[in-house]
Amino acid sequence: MKPRRISPNTDCGSPQVSFGTRRKKSGGSQLHVILSDGAIWNWRLIKEHYPEAIWILDFWHAAQHLSQGADAIFGAGPSEENSAWFERWKTALREEPDGVVGIIRSLIYYRNRTDLSATARKELDAQLNYFRSHADKMQYADYVAAGLPIGSDMTEAGCKELIKARFCRSGMRWNRDSGAKVLQLQATRLSDQWDSFWSKVMRYAA
Repeated sequence: MKPRRISPNTDCGSPQVSFGTRRKKSGGSQLHVILSDGAIWNWRLIKEHYPEAIWILDFWHAAQHLSQGADAIFGAGPSEENSAWFERWKTALREEPDGVVGIIRSLIYYRNRTDLSATARKELDAQLNYFRSHADKMQYADYVAAGLPIGSDMTEAGCKELIKARFCRSGMRWNRDSGAKVLQLQATRLSDQWDSFWSKVMRYAA
């Protein structure tokens, strides 16, 4: 099953970024959006649990693979050619409809050059496979036009603030049961619901 394609005029409501985010559409129905990297096992789980969702491959993971392609073509050292190629296609990937198609064509062009080393050709084969395999999850211009997130950085920052900042302090030890209770309280506090939560607790306690 392929991920859903999205129209730029899709009504997605206010932006909230999360793995498995649910976004309200007009009429109260739900639109699920999944952001992930390119790991195969991730997409197997997503296919199993969110088959009807819009699947988006994290833009910065895609850009990292684009950079690896540039290094294979022009060499890993800094150069104007390397930077110019990378920036050109990173912009196309993010801003042009179906920009990933141009990347695939450019990679094929350089892959067929006779002056490439066997190592570089092998690396380009790997990057071609990556972009071909995930092209349907790289429609970033459409996602941005629809108000959808294209990067998981906000989610990762939220996880760091919600979990790591609270649970990874010096000397702390947790088990699953006690940690889950503290995590619920931390989420309540960060959601600005602390006062209303305790007001309700005290009301029922009375």
